[in-house]
Amino acid sequence: VQMSGTLKGAGGAADTSQVSIITEAVGDQSATGNGSDFITIDGGNARTLRADEYIPLASGNTTLDNTTVTANTAITADTTVNAIKLTGGNTVTINPGNQLLVSSGGLLGVGSGVSAINGGTLSFDVTEITTDPFSGQTSLVVDSANEGIVTVPTGSSLTIGSNVGGSLGLTKSGGGTLTLTGTNTIGNGGAGGQFTINAGTVSVSGDAALGDPYAPIVLNGGSVSQQTTTES
Repeated sequence: VQMSGTLKGAGGAADTSQVSIITEAVGDQSATGNGSDFITIDGGNARTLRADEYIPLASGNTTLDNTTVTANTAITADTTVNAIKLTGGNTVTINPGNQLLVSSGGLLGVGSGVSAINGGTLSFDVTEITTDPFSGQTSLVVDSANEGIVTVPTGSSLTIGSNVGGSLGLTKSGGGTLTLTGTNTIGNGGAGGQFTINAGTVSVSGDAALGDPYAPIVLNGGSVSQQTTTES
């Protein structure tokens, strides 16, 4: 299949975990599949990533690897990866004060059961703290950023309870359900970032989960709902 798009990642060779991907598309080996893998360009043609082009997500990783989560995983140190694929019902727990940076913006939740990312910060921005030599004031500067592309195929569910940060916004694709319960900064004051929903359902715990109040929300398909609570 021929496809055009921007490859994101370390530009590694095929059959390594650092092969670059197109985050806007996912694929499947089955003609009736919903999209179970990221896509790369190989020899001018699009194909799904192979098993050896992922490594398990591990705390403290610093290189742009495509990672997979097939068991509950604890992130106890700042961690950087290129992309994350979560499979059926597994949970990533980020310690308070730590960050999980998904450099390409690619996040894919597949399989049955509810996969989850909880705690700490889930970010799509590379940032650094700078100090003004004259005033002594510090500020957070974004060095590089990618839009967060979260794909949850039909029949799958992904819950993100972490605080999500992404100045270029967030796009939800796939017919499944994405639930957001953190205090998120998606959109960074409306500076070009927006929350786009292409398909499926986005369920939020409240306004804070939708990100910056000045960032637009674009419905290309699917729906947004707010979780309800009952008192007993």
